[in-house]
Amino acid sequence: MHNMPISKLEFPEALELAETASIFQDLEFVIKSTRALSSMLNEGSKDEVVLRGLFTAALVIYIRCFTSGKRISLTSDIYKSLPGEPIICHQQYKDTRDKHIAHSVNACEEMIIGATLSPENSSNREVTGLAYLTSSLTAYDINGIEQLGRLAEFAQQYIVEKQKVLGEQVFSIAKNIDIETLYKGNKLRITPKGGPAVAATPRNT
Repeated sequence: MHNMPISKLEFPEALELAETASIFQDLEFVIKSTRALSSMLNEGSKDEVVLRGLFTAALVIYIRCFTSGKRISLTSDIYKSLPGEPIICHQQYKDTRDKHIAHSVNACEEMIIGATLSPENSSNREVTGLAYLTSSLTAYDINGIEQLGRLAEFAQQYIVEKQKVLGEQVFSIAKNIDIETLYKGNKLRITPKGGPAVAATPRNT
């Protein structure tokens, strides 16, 4: 069977569709991460490395969908139709990402240095050493994790509806492009990228 050629589409509607598809993938990651976290918490897992890793990744990727950059972004207004206080909840997740994970600002993390002393009833009262006392948020409780997952699921459904409309527009435009132009155009191919040098270089779109 011959491979079907795919002609790259670069008009504005196609680029916007690509950006919405990228956000969909990010939200899918958040949903899967929160489900994995919920499962671990239900099972009483004490694996702080995995718990913190999943929680950190889920929050960073979730908020990335709502921040400006090379691609379009969502706004918290998409949650206006939901009951309760979803926008306040969304802001709390953003604050955790901004002021705990991205920057050490709030009380979610604390390091205290203390002096260890010889016993009070000791004949020689003195400083015997130093103690490092630390506390840090590993992950929210299961309710907080599941709420993040629900927000991500709602946002993803919003993106799905947006993709449907954009997809129809892009398909209609593509159908009206000269077919020979499409066959002669750039063939769609994704080359995996990675490494420090690539991470520091902005993409074109």
